[in-house]
Amino acid sequence: MKNKLFFATLFFAVLAFGFVGCENPDSESGISIEKPDDDSTSDKPNDSDGSEQDGNTKPTTPEAPTLVATGDATEVGRSSVKLWGRINTDTLWAFNNVKWGIECSTTKEAIHSHSGNKTLCSTDLVGENSDEYAVAFTGLEEGKMLYYNAYLLINDIKYIYGEMDSVHLDVILTINTNNSSYGTVTGSGTYDHLAEATITATPKENYYFTGWSDCDSKELTRTITLTSDSTITANFAKKPYLTVKSNNTSYGTVTGSGYYMPGDEVTITATPKLGSEFVKWSDGNTDNTRTVIVNEDITYNAIFELIVSGTENGFGYIDLGLPSGLKWAVCNVGATKPEEYGNYYAWGESFTKSSYTSLNYKYFFDPPTTLPRDAAAVNMGGEWRMPTYDELNELKTECIWKYTRDYGAGKEGIIVVGKNGNHIFLPVAGYRDSSDSYVHDYHYAGSCGFYWSSSLNAGESLKAYCLEISVSGTVFLCNQYLYYGMSVRGVLD
Repeated sequence: MKNKLFFATLFFAVLAFGFVGCENPDSESGISIEKPDDDSTSDKPNDSDGSEQDGNTKPTTPEAPTLVATGDATEVGRSSVKLWGRINTDTLWAFNNVKWGIECSTTKEAIHSHSGNKTLCSTDLVGENSDEYAVAFTGLEEGKMLYYNAYLLINDIKYIYGEMDSVHLDVILTINTNNSSYGTVTGSGTYDHLAEATITATPKENYYFTGWSDCDSKELTRTITLTSDSTITANFAKKPYLTVKSNNTSYGTVTGSGYYMPGDEVTITATPKLGSEFVKWSDGNTDNTRTVIVNEDITYNAIFELIVSGTENGFGYIDLGLPSGLKWAVCNVGATKPEEYGNYYAWGESFTKSSYTSLNYKYFFDPPTTLPRDAAAVNMGGEWRMPTYDELNELKTECIWKYTRDYGAGKEGIIVVGKNGNHIFLPVAGYRDSSDSYVHDYHYAGSCGFYWSSSLNAGESLKAYCLEISVSGTVFLCNQYLYYGMSVRGVLD
């Protein structure tokens, strides 16, 4: 009799109190149902109004267990989660049409007003306990806070709600670089909400890290706590490059070129070679060793000059310390710098031509027996002249010959060093021959050089002696046809 009275009382209590759940949407608390104590059916006498007689003590009604409780979230992902709830099945026997489910929303207000997304459980009760059930949600708004509660639906009309809870879906951390050619980063990925992620920035060679986009930190490695989807950029920059150059590597060398951090102080030097001197830097500074501050790409040119022994009629000459005392011109006739090829002359002619053939050679039909005109004397004036065969041979035997790939302006040739350390440079200008039997006019430019002497070859008609040099290192005296256009280097007694 006591049990029947208890369940009858419970049934009406659920209807009376449980249905209030949907009428008080602002409450986050579950709806509980009251039931009488086991002593509520005692044989105590009642007053005439039906109340129990218990002296001065009023009857009490303890709170009954909650009908539905919101559980927890499991299998939390980027846009999916499994939510579960618990039902007090002992109190549901009196209801014929009871369903259970989960309500969720990314806004707390929707749960307060019970207007969230309600999903009924599609299976029977599951789990270790027969009073637990779970619902999997997918396709949720990524990386958001999700609010939820469990509920009961009675007779498809009345709702009873559990307490609201919340879970934050997984968040994405994206680490970018301002330029992937400058550096690399790590740390991107999907993380639990409030997880700690370690991010790193690694600059590539000749680049440096300038900082993160979200803070003033310049630490290459740092740890952050993830509260939402985040994108952070690692900023890199190119180190400024200091270029230190020599106007002529055969005159002098320099040091100091390289990549540096902004603000670095760098020592640069200019060291002249034997027979040359340092004049100044391109910015006018005359200290061959100096300190510069690098804040951006910058170039300093060291200007060296060949030490000229003297000049004759405006043209410089070099004393190589030869036994004969002969002085050699700094440049080929027609050139203004040692590395320039200068003009080409047929033997005995002092003018240039557009083509060089046997038929347009001035002395082809009347071969000379001595030098008719001296190209050096005519074009340089003063005491300048062409060297003789013996003087070319003296240069060959009394000096050291060194091949260089770049004497200046990328020109190859031979550095001729005298016993006193002074030197001249002979570019490999080739020669010119425009005869019909040849496909082109210039021959061996960049690989061989040919320099006229003033001496004829008495044994062969229309030939004179010359000095032939090549990038392979060979130096010898030979003879060539007089109508060939070749280089001339002047000398002084």
